Amino acid sequence: LLVFALFIGAFVYVSPASLSAAQKSKATAGGEKTSVDKKQDKGVGPIKSVTLGPVDKKLADEGESQFEEKCMSCHRLDSRLVGPPLEDATKDYSPEFIMNMMLNSSEMTEKDPIARKLLDEYHIPMVVPGISKHEARAVLEYLRSEAADKK
Repeated sequence: LLVFALFIGAFVYVSPASLSAAQKSKATAGGEKTSVDKKQDKGVGPIKSVTLGPVDKKLADEGESQFEEKCMSCHRLDSRLVGPPLEDATKDYSPEFIMNMMLNSSEMTEKDPIARKLLDEYHIPMVVPGISKHEARAVLEYLRSEAADKK
């Protein structure tokens, strides 16, 4: 089933009309596409806006537990495993994109150009077993705390 999903996912065409303005790549006269701004792309899914304040230590601790339980089979913070390293995720991507990737990875890789590029690079679709919005927010907070500790 996984191989079939990868095969089908490699040939899914994303209609520009189905993308938000922030997600669209503009075609140039030569047919090349400009890159999409990763920090502005909110992705596709239930998370439309995330308000960030100072890192919430309690939520980050909960997120660390969720990360260990649901993410570490494919991700590490500082090195590539099955999926990309995540230590710089909060610097590279919007909080909405990160949460939507956890909550809606299938549709993200179908419709979001940045998520499609990640799938093209890593060749394995992201699958998160039963994560809630609260748990995804906690994992985001954990990633933020790790990035803050790295400074």
